[in-house]
Amino acid sequence: MAGDAPSGRYVLEAAHTGSVEGLPATGKKIKSMGIEIIRVEEGRIVESWEVFDLLGLFQQLGYELKPKTAEK
Repeated sequence: MAGDAPSGRYVLEAAHTGSVEGLPATGKKIKSMGIEIIRVEEGRIVESWEVFDLLGLFQQLGYELKPKTAEK
């Protein structure tokens, strides 16, 4: 599979200037990283897997992860 599964690590640097997933723009600069692996058959991408630090991204924007409150 090694020959047909190229991979790469990337770093994303951007400014949060627009609404994303319903979160209003903060204007903050962010930096996050990810890794992607793709599988190629006959010169075409047929599958891809990606790991991205979404929690770290939200923390940089000032959001907090909180557990849901238990329903009674």
